Amino acid sequence: MIINCPKCRKMSDIKLNPATNDVVCMSCKSVLPNITIFVKNTLRANRDFVKNVEGKQPFSVKCNHCGREVQPQGEYSKCPECGKEIKLTKFFKDVIRNK
Repeated sequence: MIINCPKCRKMSDIKLNPATNDVVCMSCKSVLPNITIFVKNTLRANRDFVKNVEGKQPFSVKCNHCGREVQPQGEYSKCPECGKEIKLTKFFKDVIRNK
């Protein structure tokens, strides 16, 4: 959906952030105020969602000890944040080792 953004003053595409239910201008990446529920429902129905801003890394898993999404490293698949071992399947360990 294209609108005239009041912040950057450009005609730009908008997307819905499903986590916060905010509408974001794709040109200036700012949250737009005063967007009606009708527009939000239309964006949700069309699946116009903002891509994951943080960018999930490939082969990342959630550490059971520190709770962060990390990429296991090393032969023993340890968490790079807390240093504790992450329990992985043998197949997944082989994939990480050979990447």
